[in-house]
Amino acid sequence: MERITGGTGRQMNSTYVYGTAARILNPAMPKVKDAERIQRENEQRERERLASSRALHRAHRANLLYTIVAVAVVSFMFGVCVQYLEMQANVKTAANDVARLEARLTQLTVKNDETKMEIEGSVDYDALLKTAVEELGMVYPKRSQIVEYDSAESEYVKQYKDIPSSKK
Repeated sequence: MERITGGTGRQMNSTYVYGTAARILNPAMPKVKDAERIQRENEQRERERLASSRALHRAHRANLLYTIVAVAVVSFMFGVCVQYLEMQANVKTAANDVARLEARLTQLTVKNDETKMEIEGSVDYDALLKTAVEELGMVYPKRSQIVEYDSAESEYVKQYKDIPSSKK
């Protein structure tokens, strides 16, 4: 510590510190200023703490909102996946049913064709003609008894009235 003498001959108590930090020369005055500075710093720290608390609260609210949205999106995607899998299962079941029904149709068609061939094979057309002509007295129609018509689409004819005679 050095004693500095002023131009008036009075001595001043001061401490000089070499380097970048120098102490305040008047130690009595800084106590008041230090108290104000400390109060300002405390107020500043309190404001920063409140701001930090508000920011943290906003962040928690944002995180909660983000979490809710994320859960909603994941739930939606899960629902879509479940529905997709159900639809795939339904399609596969329907395809299996179609294949089973097609096999059944093929079996029935083959059986129907076999039955038809049995029926056609069992009919003796000569005996049928002989019975019709000899026992029932049927005769072949004459040329004048045959009426021709043009068929549009149908392969059979329903007769609702007597066919008019064509006298020319």
